[in-house]
Amino acid sequence: MVYPLSVQDLVKQYRTPGKEPVPAVQGITFQINEHECFGLLGPNGAGKSTSMHCISGFYPATSGQIRIFDIDVHAQPQKARMCLGICAQDDTLDTDFTVLDQMIRYGTYFRVPVEEGRRRSLELLDRFGLQDRKNDLVEQLSGGMRRRLQVARS
Repeated sequence: MVYPLSVQDLVKQYRTPGKEPVPAVQGITFQINEHECFGLLGPNGAGKSTSMHCISGFYPATSGQIRIFDIDVHAQPQKARMCLGICAQDDTLDTDFTVLDQMIRYGTYFRVPVEEGRRRSLELLDRFGLQDRKNDLVEQLSGGMRRRLQVARS
């Protein structure tokens, strides 16, 4: 079965010459099914951010296998990233744009044509309950609305 995301025995160790490797992730395995909502939870230092960096192809895994829609992240990180929507824990919104402009402009970073981006953006804003705020500046949104916009944008 092809999963949208499959992680098998992911290990990440940080290596410093002359020192023992420091384990950050120690053999996690999971699959995410289509239309499934998944959360990666744990205490500080548990390896959540490191795991996400490996999944997105920004950090190489020490061992294990990560596949996004059956694309090997290690072998084809750029192709795999094209299938991901990543919502960082930090607010990375451009506050001087309107909500709709924020969405359309972000799509152009991934080569989505402007008209296609407008269509998709309006659908996503409706889905995330932000349709009536599409012409507002991002800086006018509440914290919760900004977070929903970040998820919609991802």
